Amino acid sequence: MNPVTFRGRRIRSGEVYEYPQAQLSPLDVDVDRMHEVFLSSTSDIVRTIATRFNLGGILAEEVCLKSGINKTKAAIQADSDEIAALCTAIKDVFSPIIEGKLKPCLIKKDVNGTPEYVDVLPFELGQYMDTEKEYVGSFNKALDEFFGKKAAETQQKQVEAVKKEPSNVLERRLYQQQSAIKKFEKDAENNSIVAEKIYEHYQDIEQLMSVLDVARSKGYSWNDIWSTLKQSRDDIPAARSIINIDPSAGLIVIDLDGRKININIRKTVPQNAETYYAKAKKLTKKRDGALRAIEDTRRSLQKKEARKSKRRKVVHKQHWYDRFRWFMSSDGFLVIGGRDADTNEELVKKYMEKRDIVFHTQTPGAPITIIKTEGKDVPDTTLKEAAQFVVSYSSVWKSGQFSGDCYWVKPEQVTKTPESGQYLNKGSFIIRGERNYYRDVAVGVAVGLKLKGETLVIGGPLSAVYQHAEHVVELIPGKFNQNDTAKKVYRIYADRLKDASFAKQIASPDKIAMMLPPGESDIKN
Repeated sequence: MNPVTFRGRRIRSGEVYEYPQAQLSPLDVDVDRMHEVFLSSTSDIVRTIATRFNLGGILAEEVCLKSGINKTKAAIQADSDEIAALCTAIKDVFSPIIEGKLKPCLIKKDVNGTPEYVDVLPFELGQYMDTEKEYVGSFNKALDEFFGKKAAETQQKQVEAVKKEPSNVLERRLYQQQSAIKKFEKDAENNSIVAEKIYEHYQDIEQLMSVLDVARSKGYSWNDIWSTLKQSRDDIPAARSIINIDPSAGLIVIDLDGRKININIRKTVPQNAETYYAKAKKLTKKRDGALRAIEDTRRSLQKKEARKSKRRKVVHKQHWYDRFRWFMSSDGFLVIGGRDADTNEELVKKYMEKRDIVFHTQTPGAPITIIKTEGKDVPDTTLKEAAQFVVSYSSVWKSGQFSGDCYWVKPEQVTKTPESGQYLNKGSFIIRGERNYYRDVAVGVAVGLKLKGETLVIGGPLSAVYQHAEHVVELIPGKFNQNDTAKKVYRIYADRLKDASFAKQIASPDKIAMMLPPGESDIKN
């Protein structure tokens, strides 16, 4: 992302990464090596140690402090005793690392009256002896506290700056138009002031242009003229105001009452003033155009807000049964079924109660379906809807059949304990005792939009969906896979609601697909 070229190596996309050339470790420095480096140095002791021995400023200051050597003394003037003291000080500074006796800490100082972290260290330094410190368990934690907090503050400032800018397209456009108007007004005012300044200093500017014209007619170069003007500031009052000359553009830059103004030497003084007046008029016209554009943007915003206020709100709470197949019966009973072997297993082990009613089909490949009775008597309507549900979401639909058999039992008849020598797969159960059959139950599934109270897409038996939903679409076994069927149903909802955004929020194709039976389907005309 940031290509860099150093002497001897390049860091950029596509290049083989090369490590930088190894520098001298301060732990390997001895008297002879330091003496050799000092003899070739043109800087003072502290800078030489910081740069040539890979220490950096803070640690170089610490070495000089511990050695008692004057850090500002020229390195080349250091004698053998001073060099020996510096080598000893380097080893002394790094002794906590060598001995493994770290004492990580954060250095605190008052910055504009507020205590702030100013440094982070793996061990204590003499130069911070009288400074407030905060000790931390590990150097990693100290680094996190020092750099992480600053990074978080920077990120927060960036987030706040982004928040200040309008996110809506129309709001952003309005913001840009308002900013443009302020700039047009300011620039127009500046150009008008410049034009008036030119007339105020009419004689001075005319005199200056006359001097330049005479000098050019005598064959003087612009460099000669510029040099002469610099020397003649006392003799020519107008020359005092000249800042620069741009021969290629035919411009001189002069200072009029603190304003830098470009004067075209090929034009007269009135023509120069008129140039600025013309710019001011042009900017005023742009401002007027932007004002009209702002009115258009505001009207668009008002229309959008009006549409937004009319837009229906999506209200949906998370329910524990959302991850299962479920429907609310015509009589108000919750009926839930498994989606696969895992959820079948979970339903029986975790959610089945003794007072519930359990449905299943005669053939395998059906969801375990439970009517949550809550201790109430279950009407025949709900029983029939549960029967249609378990048949419709079974292998009966998947095989393209239009009816099938099912039964219901009590929870105590459902067990995971097989007969001796038998084995049960995950999601399978043994049913013992008498079964209550429903024969030749017609398949029937509908998908509808629940718009009262909660707003969501629901699926299940025809009568139950018609009881609780609007915009109901009936399905039959067919030739379209779940995804294609879901898209077709979604298009119907979008057309009926005349609000594709609202339709997508509550009944996107993937949400509709969750309500469809396994296998292929079609929409019943």
